[in-house]
Amino acid sequence: IVARRWSWVSVGAPSSAVRADFVNSAMQATDSTAVLLVPFLSILAAGMIARAATGGFEWLYSVRLLAAVAALWFFRRSYSQFNWSCGILAPITGLVVFLVWIAADRAMNPAIPIPTALAGASAWVRDGWIGLRILGAVFTVPIAEELAFRGYLLRRFTGANFDSIPFPSTSWVAVVGSSVLFGCMHGGHWWLGTLAGLAYSVLLRKTGRMGDAVVAHAVTNALLAVCVLAFGQWQLW
Repeated sequence: IVARRWSWVSVGAPSSAVRADFVNSAMQATDSTAVLLVPFLSILAAGMIARAATGGFEWLYSVRLLAAVAALWFFRRSYSQFNWSCGILAPITGLVVFLVWIAADRAMNPAIPIPTALAGASAWVRDGWIGLRILGAVFTVPIAEELAFRGYLLRRFTGANFDSIPFPSTSWVAVVGSSVLFGCMHGGHWWLGTLAGLAYSVLLRKTGRMGDAVVAHAVTNALLAVCVLAFGQWQLW
């Protein structure tokens, strides 16, 4: 909004009618790009704020969860465009991604114990933080990331009019490109993230159902959470 009104950035200031149309479309949640990207961007922004406010340990992880829930709720009517059902391939894909991730992580990274700050907290604080972390990893994060990387990027890399592009018609270049960017969001695990993105993209391309990609992603994250809590593999978080 600022860029559109700032003459130093914009070649020409938009007319009042253009500004009104822009604001109205945003308020009515008709902008498909916003519908697909805002939940993910909300998580990123909330994470920056939470980390800046809490220092060494992100005690305010709940801010990420609340931001994602608020964004998804705001745009909820727009998500009816997708098929949210899933088949047996979804949990199988999620399981395969998890097994590859765990095998690679065990070969390359030493186990990291629970963070000192969390270990020293009271039981209700520790359990509450872990509970919110699991909710985010299994519910809001898979939905927000699949909307952004598969719902938007996969189709946008295929063509400009991405709204009209069905998932089975997306290009293999788009599959690879969106998966690489997805991998880059996973830091030192970038290549594992890329493989996971490829698996979710291929699944979505095959079935055409957003629900399959989300469930596969959620299964992977849920199994990783089990490893963290049951075996003390905190490097996975």
